[in-house]
Amino acid sequence: MISIIICSVNPGMLSKLTRNVEETIGVRYEIIPFDNKAVSLGICKVYNQCASDAKYPNLLFLHEDV
Repeated sequence: MISIIICSVNPGMLSKLTRNVEETIGVRYEIIPFDNKAVSLGICKVYNQCASDAKYPNLLFLHEDV
């Protein structure tokens, strides 16, 4: 069980990453995307905010260009 937190400014790249995770992960997961294009928060603030929303104990922080 893993919560994947993705700070995004590019919806196309986020979509590709999300699709890749769905096709390959093999465990229960959730994706917590954050659209940072409009609000432009610091990455630490985004990650902390999203981590508090996570439902699984294992957190993975990703950039959309992985």
